[in-house]
Amino acid sequence: ASRFGLASCFIAPGCASLIMAAVVRFTLDERPVVDSYSRRKKAGNIRAILRDKRLRRVMIPAIAHGMIKDNLNVWFARYFVNRFSIDLSAVAGYIFLIPLLALVGRMLYPALYRLLKDENLVSTLAFIVCAAAVIPVCLDDISPIGAIICLGLISAMVAVINTHMLSAFPGRFAHTGNISFVASVMDLLTYGGAGVGSLVFGALIQRCGYTGMFCAWGAASLLSTGFLMAEYQMSKREAHQDI
Repeated sequence: ASRFGLASCFIAPGCASLIMAAVVRFTLDERPVVDSYSRRKKAGNIRAILRDKRLRRVMIPAIAHGMIKDNLNVWFARYFVNRFSIDLSAVAGYIFLIPLLALVGRMLYPALYRLLKDENLVSTLAFIVCAAAVIPVCLDDISPIGAIICLGLISAMVAVINTHMLSAFPGRFAHTGNISFVASVMDLLTYGGAGVGSLVFGALIQRCGYTGMFCAWGAASLLSTGFLMAEYQMSKREAHQDI
């Protein structure tokens, strides 16, 4: 933006989209996917899916992680410019670390799942780490490097949670043929949380500064931990009853 103007920030993604469109058009297989479930059966399952207790129990964590995930990207640069008086061009290098660490978080998910043996416990651990990482950035004497480490850690952990919510959890509904529907619901909850968070955090930052937003992230993380632990206990109980 500082070198080529704001228009370049829109032209570059547009060009990337055109390139990816060409890749999709000329490389992906065009054969239709064979679906073993009829549309009527899927439609009949949608109401049951929306009433499913498993889905209802993860709604709050899905919304909460969306609030943190996307608002981290929205407010990251502005936080560093305002908090540490760092030039916008210098912040660009730091911003690159956020998606990089998000990728690291996604790669960590399989290892964490093998360690904890349950996807709810994986996200619970990730939310606990998020809650702990917001504490240092609320302190007045934190350094830019310390803030980068904490916010980068939050980015990685939120990516772990995102992998659970949008990939692993919908897979539970494979036997009903509704993976895409559940994934869409989870995606809606995630971006709904991001949108509501953007509105709320804008007003909160004006009144309480960035500390108010970080405290809200910590509270949302702790609240989500409670819901996920309840889901973990209920899942164990239901599995035991099935046996």
